[in-house]
Amino acid sequence: MWNLRFTECLKTFWLRPIPSGPCIFEADGIILCIYVDDGIIFSSEMFRGENPLPFLQKEFEMREVALDRYLGLQIDIKPGRVILHQTSYIRKLLKKFRMSTAKFSETPTSLEYSSKTEGPSLRTDVPYRQAIGSLLYAAVATRVDIMNAVSLLSTKLSNPTEADWIGGKRVRRYLVGKEHYGIEYRESEQRYIKQFLLVMFAMLPRRGV
Repeated sequence: MWNLRFTECLKTFWLRPIPSGPCIFEADGIILCIYVDDGIIFSSEMFRGENPLPFLQKEFEMREVALDRYLGLQIDIKPGRVILHQTSYIRKLLKKFRMSTAKFSETPTSLEYSSKTEGPSLRTDVPYRQAIGSLLYAAVATRVDIMNAVSLLSTKLSNPTEADWIGGKRVRRYLVGKEHYGIEYRESEQRYIKQFLLVMFAMLPRRGV
């Protein structure tokens, strides 16, 4: 299999898969991530030793492209910072559901909404799964500001109500005018990669907090 051969080639440059992710390879100052047939290399500075790209291009059919997009993410590299966002994706999402010019909402959900809210069942021809799936991709990639609301809505995929559909529309209305929001990583004085754990507190009591 090509991935086994690819892994063996990476060992030439001391790149080894990390224990928690067999598609992420690490060596001194280099991190290589592979997703299906797309890859991206991170380095804290220019390659200290031999650049592995020319060797890999001889062994495998590949091409090097500008680092401005990866797996649907847009990457803006500026002095001292890197910004990840999904502006194009979210604009397409809003256009698909005819909400590009909808009245915007200040928040992605309301205090009144709950996943246990009862009401009439949603018609089966309404694309609820598709709508929530599209929002979930944005939430897990760059839009952590909608994660709690989308997680709540995703619990109703099997039996959504009209209230759930309205809840999804509110999330999309919240994105109107905020399509460009994303995650910004700023340069640190320390020359190493830091790991951060983002803890999402879901299902907190909605009143009296």
